[in-house]
Amino acid sequence: MASHEQIYTTKILLNSEQATKEIDKLDKKVKELKKRRKDIDPLDSKAIQAANKEDEKQEKKLGIMRNRLTGINKALDDMSAAALSHLT
Repeated sequence: MASHEQIYTTKILLNSEQATKEIDKLDKKVKELKKRRKDIDPLDSKAIQAANKEDEKQEKKLGIMRNRLTGINKALDDMSAAALSHLT
């Protein structure tokens, strides 16, 4: 059976990995949106508004995920500096 230390480490590493994958996915989506934006007719105000709204939505998600990853990394740093007795 795994020790408490192994269980906690595994869970945190998985969360960090998931956050990193989500950030990569959102980065790609934002880049795709920017490419598609170039194809929008400059006179089509509705399409421009929709593109702006989608850009803002994805940028916000990306910011949230980056903040989460920063928090996870800080938790990992804090845990690596803490004594085992503080973690259980």
